[in-house]
This record gives sequence, structure tokens and C-alpha cells, in this order.
Amino acid sequence: MRATVIRLALRRADVVLPCSAEIAAEVTERYTVPATKAPILSWGVSEDLIAAQPSISTHAVRSAFGIPHDATVVLSIRSTSATYRVLEIVDAFAQVAADRPELFLILLGGLCPERTSGRISQQAYFDRACAAARAGSDRVMILDRALSREQTFELMCASDVAVSIPPADQHSYSVLEAALAGCRLLLGDIPPYQEMVSDGMVADLMPEPIVGALAQRLRCVSVEPEDRLVNKDFILTREHGSGKLAEHVQIYRQLSAARSARTGQPKRT
Repeated sequence: MRATVIRLALRRADVVLPCSAEIAAEVTERYTVPATKAPILSWGVSEDLIAAQPSISTHAVRSAFGIPHDATVVLSIRSTSATYRVLEIVDAFAQVAADRPELFLILLGGLCPERTSGRISQQAYFDRACAAARAGSDRVMILDRALSREQTFELMCASDVAVSIPPADQHSYSVLEAALAGCRLLLGDIPPYQEMVSDGMVADLMPEPIVGALAQRLRCVSVEPEDRLVNKDFILTREHGSGKLAEHVQIYRQLSAARSARTGQPKRT
């Protein structure tokens, strides 16, 4: 039923805007949308976050959250749920915590699903992650409240390493925001992240089995100033939100003009 609804919506659309090559391939191959109707276009990183980044103080953010100022902070940038394999992040951290006492892990609670069944399932997973984190190390912070996008970005700016290892994903805006924030990116080796790296973003792509690969990387991970500069330039030149918004607006205007020409009605602005 879901596939039927998607296929009907895509066929009726004048244009489809997938945010990555992987999604574009699914749209064109599985749902037979012509490639000319499916240009790849992401939303990029919000202009507000780009403007705020230079004024964010690592020291002030760490003080506000109670994070040790001399720690090497590892941030799990996705919600604590099975979808994002956060238990695996906790397991990997526990394997290296004794060898790297300066590492400090932060987990994000995230938003709760609206459906009762999903909320119960996520809470159960969150409780398991909390129990595992507390048992394995005293250098884990669990933020059980939902943060705004701006607060999450501030936390990224105060972190050294960002981790995202879902088994599948889209063109992740959390990953892009962490790249702008200057985090060392430890990511699962999946097509959307491979595409970002191919486009010029610097990140460590880790293979399966993910726990062992992540633990091995955490043992020696460091933040390189050159990589921070490359990633910031990548965001500003390829994923700037204002530029992406302008591209979306231009497409909508072209569609409006074409529809007006077909129907003889004045175009909307």
C-alpha cells in the first residue's frame, strides 16, 4: 500500500527533488520517474547556523552542559534509538575508555515518537543504552531532554568527535552540521556518507562489524585543524542553506510559470 501511494504521488509530481544520489536512484529505478524530473538537491545547512557558528564559545557551552573543559568529547549526534545503533556506540566507547581516560561520551535523548508503541520501544532502548553507559564508564553524559536544533549545533561546536553509524540513512543534515561545527566525523560506511566524502567532505568511514571498527578508530582519533577547514569550506561552497533555498525557489518559479503557460492563468509568486 505504501509503495502504491508513493508511486502515485511521484507520477503526479512535476518534479521530484531527492537529496542524494541513492534516493535519486530509488526514485528513478524503483518508481520509474524520469531522471530529468528528479534532479538531486539537498537543503544544505541552515543559514542561521552558519551565521551563528563563529560566535559560539566552546568554553561557555561546555560550562553550560557540565562537560569537562579538558576532555576529548565524543558526541553521538543522532537520537538514542535502535535506528541509529547508539548501543553499539556505547559498546565501542566502553572498549577504549580505560585506554583513553580523556574521552568523554555524550548521548542525545532526542524527540519521542508520537505513536504509543514507538514511544514505548524508544524509551526501552534509551533505558538500555543508559544502563550500558553507566555500567561501562563514569565519563558518559546522557541528555534525556530534547534539544533545539540550535542547542544541538552548539553542542557539536563544543565537541571534538561526532559519530553517526546507522545501517542506512539519507543525506544527513546532522552530519553536515557536525562538519560545519568542526567535529572529526566517524561515520558508517554507507552510500549517503560515501557520497558526501566523494563530494569533498572529510570523514572516517568505518566498515562492519561496526563496534570493532569504531573502537579501533576511537583509540587513536584526533582532530586535525586542516580537516576542519576543509569541511567548513565544503559546507560553505556546496551545502550553504541560502544557496540551496535559492535553487528550490527557482525550480518552484519555473514550475509555476510552466503551469501558467499551460492553463492560461497568471502565475503565482
